[in-house]
Amino acid sequence: MFKKFLVIVILGFVWSSVSVAQITEDQIIFGIKQCQNDKQQFNASKMNVKNYNLFCECYIRSMMSLLNAEEMAYQKKYQKPSQKYINGAQSIKSKCI
Repeated sequence: MFKKFLVIVILGFVWSSVSVAQITEDQIIFGIKQCQNDKQQFNASKMNVKNYNLFCECYIRSMMSLLNAEEMAYQKKYQKPSQKYINGAQSIKSKCI
């Protein structure tokens, strides 16, 4: 469940009409705060608050770096992330934990 949420947070950015070049620091901070405020995911993570908050920042910022025009076009067309993006998310999750 923890993994599913993390991909969904990113999809909220991708499926909007925002292009990669238009993702602002405010939007990234919003995503980080959404992650940090999700108590269900916090509990599922089994992390303490400090580590979970750090994880959210690492994960959201790193996931934004995976987005490119090709990935956004794929997600817009298929309404789901590509396997390459999912694999990248798994790697980032491991790195950020």
